Amino acid sequence: MLSFTTVVFTLLAIFLIDRMGRRPLLLVRMSGIAVSLLLCAFSFSQATYELSATEINSFENIDTYKLAEFQDINYDSDVTFKNDIKAAIGNQVYALNEGAILEAAIDMNATLVLIGILGFIACFAFSLGPVMWVMLSEIFPNRYRGLAIGVIGFVNSFSSWLIQQIFPWEISNLGSALTFFIYGLIATVGVLLFIKILPETKGKSLEEIETELIK
Repeated sequence: MLSFTTVVFTLLAIFLIDRMGRRPLLLVRMSGIAVSLLLCAFSFSQATYELSATEINSFENIDTYKLAEFQDINYDSDVTFKNDIKAAIGNQVYALNEGAILEAAIDMNATLVLIGILGFIACFAFSLGPVMWVMLSEIFPNRYRGLAIGVIGFVNSFSSWLIQQIFPWEISNLGSALTFFIYGLIATVGVLLFIKILPETKGKSLEEIETELIK
């Protein structure tokens, strides 16, 4: 489903980029990215975590007596819940069974999270994915374009790598709700910056774009 969503909305962006213009696509869909991430943050903030006796006894690779003290205790923080479970059964055992434990304990609106994730993927594929590189080829003067795109490509790749490294730490230490809220806030700041400084390059020559940016 995720790959299908990416392909469909990337093709849609290619079809509309010269009809709607670059700026509207980026503004609308960047706003969609912010809303999608904040929706995920809200959904996780409403989640609760609780293990029943049946769920505790269903774990095959855990000494269930170590979890008995958590029976029917309700947590509203995933960080607190995970830390308490780790303290009881050990980090290694928890790491091997984290998925099963969280699936058994969590009570949340999974549909909202799915909508948020699919919305993020769709909006990214419809805007930042293809449109960003089109704009980069238009906004830089010829004499700097190759170097500028190379530098931005490096920054983009490094940022993607960095987020992949720190995201698991954020989930473990900050919690899912705060993690998605931070990224939603960053996306919101991006929207405000786009509103202020992003030019429309549709139908303009490179010279016209350069003159507009200099102003």
